[in-house]
Amino acid sequence: MLTIIAMLALYKNLVQVAVVATQDANHDGGLASALLTAQLELQSAGFGMEETATDNIRLPNNAESTYILWRYKNLDSSQTSCNGLLAREHPEKTEQKNRTLTLLHQPNCSSYPSATDSTLAGWATITNLAILAPETSVLFSRTDPLKCSNFSVGNDFKHPLITITAMSSSALANSVEDGLKIRYTVCLSNIRS
Repeated sequence: MLTIIAMLALYKNLVQVAVVATQDANHDGGLASALLTAQLELQSAGFGMEETATDNIRLPNNAESTYILWRYKNLDSSQTSCNGLLAREHPEKTEQKNRTLTLLHQPNCSSYPSATDSTLAGWATITNLAILAPETSVLFSRTDPLKCSNFSVGNDFKHPLITITAMSSSALANSVEDGLKIRYTVCLSNIRS
């Protein structure tokens, strides 16, 4: 009898570990895919605009933020469009309090509206890039212009550098310092200073 109870306890623990590992893998895979897409989308910031315009990218007070906005010109119509990334509660997964990283679009925008949750809600949602765990934070920050380049192609110009910081499943499980957070950097080569 004791052997059966021990085997059932072992089975329960193995199933629990497998479920948690699957959830962690789904979270980390979705997050990596979303951040890669975010990096690629951010490459359009400032495209076709005046190279030195400082308002081609917007972060509130240039601090860490849950959203980032940028402007660019469309190749086919020469109209200025705005895109954005917004970390928010998932609009459909409210009972689990899941979070999402959303790619936003606003056509024909010559200037940014005051970016609040209500004004960003009026922007068209292109896609929710990932469904993330409830406690996940995704933050955007901007570094003063420095010499940087994409794809290791050097140049002598200074460009803004955007850092995207997000919480991996390990960071969520441990609730410890920044060492377990995922950081992606994007050199905005369309904007010079």
